[in-house]
Amino acid sequence: LTLVLFRSELFLGIEFLFGPIPVNAVPDATGIGAYLLAFIAFISALFTAVSVNLRRALKASMAFIGVLGIALGYAVVAVLCLGEEPLQAGLDGGMTALWAVIAGVAGIFLLRGSAATGVLVWVAAGVVLARLWLVHLTAFAPLGELVFWNALLLQLGIPLVVAIWLSCAFARAGRAPEGGIFQIAAMLLAWLWLTFSIRHYFQGEMLRGSMSDAELYTYSIGWVLLGVAFQLAGLRWRVKALHVGSLVLLLITVGKVFLVDAAQLTGLYRVLSFLGLGICLLGIGYFYNRVVFRRRGEE
Repeated sequence: LTLVLFRSELFLGIEFLFGPIPVNAVPDATGIGAYLLAFIAFISALFTAVSVNLRRALKASMAFIGVLGIALGYAVVAVLCLGEEPLQAGLDGGMTALWAVIAGVAGIFLLRGSAATGVLVWVAAGVVLARLWLVHLTAFAPLGELVFWNALLLQLGIPLVVAIWLSCAFARAGRAPEGGIFQIAAMLLAWLWLTFSIRHYFQGEMLRGSMSDAELYTYSIGWVLLGVAFQLAGLRWRVKALHVGSLVLLLITVGKVFLVDAAQLTGLYRVLSFLGLGICLLGIGYFYNRVVFRRRGEE
């Protein structure tokens, strides 16, 4: 019945969640209402078929009304905060940030003993991952002029904070596998946010244009500093995944310097690239010898 009555709205609603949000749909209350109604009917039918429990289906429907209502409100807030020009990126980033927050809230209930929310954690995290891959990494919508307060904060910054919180919460609860997954997700999000922020600083809000020597050199410096930050955090909180992530990022940076910077950088930037990398590698080697290996020996 849902597919017959709300076929087109349901498909548009799925696109609303997993793809770029139509800009003209924001002021269109009728269109938003159709999306909401289609999803309410679909979720109600799904839960009724699975549980044969009308009360549970009604609760699921009301919860979904709240989720989509928050989504719409968050998208409008994103537009108001980011201004009129980066409208599309603000809407898309707001939806991604919302799903990240849903994953975090579901994680709270899961750790408090509500096993039913475990599926929601992974579904919401999967939606965030899908939107990052399908929407944000391939989009060239205006992001905003400010360095920090732009659409990247919604697209990557808030999911990063949620991933860090979930990794810590699962680790404290003794659920190492789930915590490890979110630790890897947090490191990947941090790397993406830093990389796109550097790109935004040099290219402006559209992220288009030729890459200068200064931008190419800044990537190397930023990645090295992020790798060092991973290493320090891993030592502080004794997280093995951060040590591994730090080494992987440093190896990627070394490969970039020798394969990319050496071929494309010119003049002083090429000298600074190799000199800076050499100093960082010496410092990291000294750090491992005096701190990491000594601590392991004491343990």
